[in-house]
Amino acid sequence: MDSKPDDWTLLIVDDNSENIRVLGNILRHHGYQIAIASSGHEALQRLPWIKPDLILLDIMMPDYDGFETCRRLKAWNQTRDIPIIFVSAIDDTDQIVRGFHLGAVDYVTKPFIKEILLARVETHLQLSQARQYLGLLNLELRRDLEKQRTLGEQDPLTGLANRRILEPRLKSELARMARQGQPVSVAMIDLDCFKQINDNFGHQVGDELLILVAQKLRENLRETDIAIRYGGDEFCLIFPETPLTAIKRSLNRIQQLLSNLSHYRESQPVTASIGAVQAFPKECWQALLGRADQAMYRAKQEGRNQVYYETENTHLIKR
Repeated sequence: MDSKPDDWTLLIVDDNSENIRVLGNILRHHGYQIAIASSGHEALQRLPWIKPDLILLDIMMPDYDGFETCRRLKAWNQTRDIPIIFVSAIDDTDQIVRGFHLGAVDYVTKPFIKEILLARVETHLQLSQARQYLGLLNLELRRDLEKQRTLGEQDPLTGLANRRILEPRLKSELARMARQGQPVSVAMIDLDCFKQINDNFGHQVGDELLILVAQKLRENLRETDIAIRYGGDEFCLIFPETPLTAIKRSLNRIQQLLSNLSHYRESQPVTASIGAVQAFPKECWQALLGRADQAMYRAKQEGRNQVYYETENTHLIKR
């Protein structure tokens, strides 16, 4: 964080050329880079190119006085964080307080003592640098926290969400259903005979299959749908604001696609059993998930490689 004076650029804004000369000489002698503007209007025009680290601003000037110039600087995103020190012959308490209220960091009255002015300039440059440094650290920390949160909610193998988000997402969708009356549907997917694939061909082949299944799910779901690796070879799909009848085409297509993933070994076809349900009013998330799980096991009991839809008039669709 340490910087030398010649790393800093200071902008002096004053309509009096003698004031600019005296102040500029003091600051240059101390090693600072100096830019000047003879009015508030000129300063505002030049700032995009000068990009000063600190502004020394007079008050009594034509066109925009120092207070109006300060107000405009603090209202502009590109300049609002530049520290401003008023340097003025006005020593009225109300005017000094007004300057602070407008966003100035300090106020130096003329005639000033050179050593005090330099000390204040150096202090506010260091404070500004420290704020910038802390801002960058804070940004990096937020990014790291967001990355950790994302990794904590992501299955490392498939890249899908993991079951950690299942409860909060189901609660959120059920709450939305209660508020807005929009339905929510849930499906559970289990790969048939996955253990045999691991046993016969090794876990690497099993992992490759899970990655491929996750890819097929991402490719065949809407952006608003949520695919979760529930664990092992089980996946959970959440369909927000969607009735059961509206997801049948999508689930039937997914079931058919998964049943075509048998290119791993001719002797070991890959199929999936899927159970799907629609949430009941006032149903808790555990009950909803339990019904989806039961529907999936019903598909297995009926011979696997099919989708079972639990409705009021329960029926089975085999593929």
